[in-house]
Amino acid sequence: MNGNCANLPQSLINEGYILGTLTEASKTYFVLATFQDNDSDGIIDSPLGTVIVNQTPDPDGKIKDISIDIPHPLHDSLTGEQGIAIFKGTNARSLVLSGGHRKMNAAASTCQGKLFETS
Repeated sequence: MNGNCANLPQSLINEGYILGTLTEASKTYFVLATFQDNDSDGIIDSPLGTVIVNQTPDPDGKIKDISIDIPHPLHDSLTGEQGIAIFKGTNARSLVLSGGHRKMNAAASTCQGKLFETS
């Protein structure tokens, strides 16, 4: 989308995603996140992930073309917080937070002994 997140495909909205803009400390980000709260308890029912795209260049006019990806932010202690700090500190292009649990697929890993495929 070349930095232009205004043309969000309708199919994503139909699947429970919403696109918004977040401004924090004079930086602007596009945020694509799940939003379904079918039981109205204030908690997203099935977090499927969040993507945040940085729209604010450094003072030298740059946004670093790197993505900080966090595969299990809810279940691996402090990885969400660490990833967000790295994202902000490096002025990276994007931050991707997965919604999947490490044990989402209980099948044994074929390459890492006692771990799961989703590890």
